[in-house]
Amino acid sequence: MMKFLTPVLAALTIGSKMCIACSLHEGPTGNLQPSIDKVLEYVRSQHSASNVTTSIKNVRVFDGHDMTEPQTIFIANGKVTSRLPHEKADMEVDGTGKYLIPGLIDSHIHIDTVDTLELLSSYGVTTGMNMVCRNYTLCSALAEVTGLAQYLTATAGATIAGTGSPILGSTDNAIYPGDNVTNYVDDQFFSGSPAMWLKVVAQPGEDGLTQEQMNELTMAAHKLGYYSVTHATYLETFAKAVKSKTDILQHMSGDKALPKSLIQEIISNKQIVTPTMAIFRVGTNQPLLQEILRQGANGTANFTTVSENVRALYQAGIPLLAGTDSAAVPQLNISMPYGLALHCELQYLVEAGLTTCEALRAATVVPASTQRLFGRGKIAPGFRADLILLNSNPLFNISNTRDIVKVWTAGIESKHVTRNLTQQCSALNIVPLA
Repeated sequence: MMKFLTPVLAALTIGSKMCIACSLHEGPTGNLQPSIDKVLEYVRSQHSASNVTTSIKNVRVFDGHDMTEPQTIFIANGKVTSRLPHEKADMEVDGTGKYLIPGLIDSHIHIDTVDTLELLSSYGVTTGMNMVCRNYTLCSALAEVTGLAQYLTATAGATIAGTGSPILGSTDNAIYPGDNVTNYVDDQFFSGSPAMWLKVVAQPGEDGLTQEQMNELTMAAHKLGYYSVTHATYLETFAKAVKSKTDILQHMSGDKALPKSLIQEIISNKQIVTPTMAIFRVGTNQPLLQEILRQGANGTANFTTVSENVRALYQAGIPLLAGTDSAAVPQLNISMPYGLALHCELQYLVEAGLTTCEALRAATVVPASTQRLFGRGKIAPGFRADLILLNSNPLFNISNTRDIVKVWTAGIESKHVTRNLTQQCSALNIVPLA
């Protein structure tokens, strides 16, 4: 059953159990109080919901398979509706010659600031699945921001103590040899925790979690009603993740081709894959990422190998989710481009064999249905009004997802949008932080 998030202002003042648990998950992430204060300031400045009703007239709508004939879409109380409470909408938008698609879901991202949520919204990314919670107080705050991309989060990464990285996050509350992993999972989902799924990190040989521990972590999450995802970036760790029966495999084998027997096991386990092709594309020219993606494996993580593996999974009928692994790492003065990277991920998926429709589904209806994101991912009455109005048809060319006119997040129009058709995804790269 989907877990309901606790309102942030209540969560920050909850009883001693919350305080103790938060202290376990703070980690050496520096002084986060300014970030938390900024989130709370933003939350207080927003209305809890928009009272503005909107009609988008004469627009073609992506129905999950094709573009419909021109029609009118109504928005009221943050949702798509079949009729408005009043005869005329507060705001009317002419959609003639334009195309409406659901807001995009980045199924693997790392978010630490309100500014990131605003940037994602400007690119039409209306949901961000945060893959490591470094600080549960900050994560609770970010989950309550209205009018920007919605922030949903994993737990801290389950890994063996001392084996973390600047991108994977702190290991201060990680697992030690002999620890009861069931108790570890219980601790991640304490009362008031914003975490909605368990994050596990597969690492090589004796340095990482054992196969038995990984299996137990997944089973413990399932017993509590949560699903699990597992980080794995080359064949050895990817195989361990598959055998653990984790629900979603994060990343891809970047060093070797996936054996047919392993692909069949993924099918048998009914697992899903978020290949994060964008991070491998960037990693080709970034030494730090190469080290992290390889984690001691022989040979270099190869984008061609990743693409071929994605093609093999696609041809086998395995569900694929669009995710980028976008992250800002201040201590290393680098940032994976937020927002733009997801549009490039769609392009990479098409290059790996998916149709434009299938790539668009990988960022809308498929992640919504497989990650328990009820009421989003498609445009229908009763669903969240997470919408992108485009000048051009993305089913003709997937890069047209960047030809943005307007964006709505839960019915609230974004103040800024990014129309970016000039950036070449083949040149996507790590950029210095401002």
